[in-house]
Amino acid sequence: MKHLSYFVISCVWISCVYAQALEHQNVDAQGVALSGYDPVSYFVGEAPVKGLSTLSVTWKGATYYFASKANKAKFEAAPKDFLPQYGGWCAYAIGAAGKKYGVHPESYVVKEGKLYLFYKKGDYDASENWAKEEDKLLPQADKAWRTITDTKDSAPSDKAAQQKKGQSEK
Repeated sequence: MKHLSYFVISCVWISCVYAQALEHQNVDAQGVALSGYDPVSYFVGEAPVKGLSTLSVTWKGATYYFASKANKAKFEAAPKDFLPQYGGWCAYAIGAAGKKYGVHPESYVVKEGKLYLFYKKGDYDASENWAKEEDKLLPQADKAWRTITDTKDSAPSDKAAQQKKGQSEK
């Protein structure tokens, strides 16, 4: 009975960790990220391509599809190098409004080795607004994402401001 209790507790813990891992990732109902596009393809080649469900990797709860075994191997060797920023949500919306909005997987920017995705519908493409205001929006998006995800790795200045605010409220 004691072993069964440990097993049940372990299963509950794993389920909670899995749910937290997916909480801030832009995935579909099946847990597939990037609408099935190959994350490595954004960095190699001329344009992103759809991956195959038969070539997939699940990382931190999200499933990624790959167009080739080579791309899958690159991802497995260094997944963080290929993950979209802000959980795959629209970078412009995160920076401008601190909100998570869906994206069109073919509206993107790769800059300094990072993948940023954007909302696009009809004639509107948020990547165009991002391009006009990137210098302002990027730090805003980084800060908003830390708030959205409630990460513990805030910048030192953010931590000091939070501590100071907490002391002034007492």
